[in-house]
Amino acid sequence: MNLKDLTLLYVKNFNDKNLEKTVQMFSSNSTLKDPDSIFYGTDSISKELSHLYSFDDLKLTPKSISVNEEENLSVLEFHIELGGGEAEGVDVIKWNMSDQIISLTAYVNEVKERRVHGSN
Repeated sequence: MNLKDLTLLYVKNFNDKNLEKTVQMFSSNSTLKDPDSIFYGTDSISKELSHLYSFDDLKLTPKSISVNEEENLSVLEFHIELGGGEAEGVDVIKWNMSDQIISLTAYVNEVKERRVHGSN
């Protein structure tokens, strides 16, 4: 499978909240980094994804995908809705030769929070 298709499969599994299939895309010694935390290995990544999947409004929308086949790297520009807020960002995904993620680093560019409680 090419890197663009793998990246789209990751997005599909993420949006389907399919924990098993999403975690299977990560190698056993992979890392997941977001702006606040770093998770090592599939057990830790599974716990974080499970937490994210608990939000009813979770939706990851790809805006563009760039790939570098020579370096086994894909870059996913995205819009995400989560927990009543929205963010724009980029995931940088490094793949191994077995088509598994060895590292995923999320960079958040802009956060737009919605007020769900109270008034302005």
